[in-house]
Amino acid sequence: STCPTARHRASLGLWTAAARMGGHGGELFKEVRARIALKILPSKVGDIETAVHRELATMLLRSEPSLGGVPVAFRKVQVDEGSAAIFEDQPHLHVSCVATFLLFAPDEGQPVRGVVNNTASDAVGLLVLNTFNASITGDGLRGYVHNAAGGVWHREGDASDVIAMGTELDFVCVGMTTHDRLVLISGEL
Repeated sequence: STCPTARHRASLGLWTAAARMGGHGGELFKEVRARIALKILPSKVGDIETAVHRELATMLLRSEPSLGGVPVAFRKVQVDEGSAAIFEDQPHLHVSCVATFLLFAPDEGQPVRGVVNNTASDAVGLLVLNTFNASITGDGLRGYVHNAAGGVWHREGDASDVIAMGTELDFVCVGMTTHDRLVLISGEL
């Protein structure tokens, strides 16, 4: 079905981009088909499908442990007929649907590419796919030393091999943590 929200239409571009990425990016995504239970305002009873799409769009770019990653797009939404139940002690319509999600879900040990957006004496910050934050602590920067005067990290014995603002850097995912459903990728070289 079609989606009425601009946020969702924009996210579908990530689906296409992920399919074309290959080497550094495509394997960071996985596609899953899942059943989702949603709560919809009773005022939306006249257009349940639009309300479902809008509710699914609020899930985008937030960690969803039940799905196993961070939804970046969805498609093929099917609302279960007659699922808009109202329970006596809850004001919302309870709607069940099935959708296909594109999830950002790098595995531990998986290579990731990011662009350095912060350097500090104890860590390097990166942006992955221009969307997700990542951090490599000093321990994960083995073989590099911090140059406080230049605000960069450079390889020991080779000052020309530099990690600075704007540097594209390949690293290994060692984990993902969430805070308020926002994701931080932890990495090492």
